[in-house]
Amino acid sequence: ALDVYWIPVFMKKNRPGTLIQVVCNMETRSTVINRVLSETTSTGVRFHPIRRTKLIREIVTVSTAFGDVLMKKITDLEGNTRLVPEYESCKKIALAHKIPIKKVYERIDREVVSPKLSTIPLTKTDPDYRDVP
Repeated sequence: ALDVYWIPVFMKKNRPGTLIQVVCNMETRSTVINRVLSETTSTGVRFHPIRRTKLIREIVTVSTAFGDVLMKKITDLEGNTRLVPEYESCKKIALAHKIPIKKVYERIDREVVSPKLSTIPLTKTDPDYRDVP
């Protein structure tokens, strides 16, 4: 599965239930359906083929004060790139240094992401754009 969501819902007669949504490839659909039907009390599965668009991304290693960190380099439709720290790398650092994961993200953002972004000029389409004489 590419992603799984567990959503609390009210069923018939106001009984509590759980809606399971699974995003998967067509190739794995029957395996996912079989797993849902065998591992839950559900008696049926609805599926809807949908299209998915995703941005180009690659995993890169970036040196930081914490050491090497895996980051996603994401390229948008206009060719702009951004770096996003991988959760598992941040979690490992947070546990090793006994600090919250949020602090790891913030430190990496200040050290790696923000300095690179500060060199990109703002345009009139950016919400933070200010015309300065």
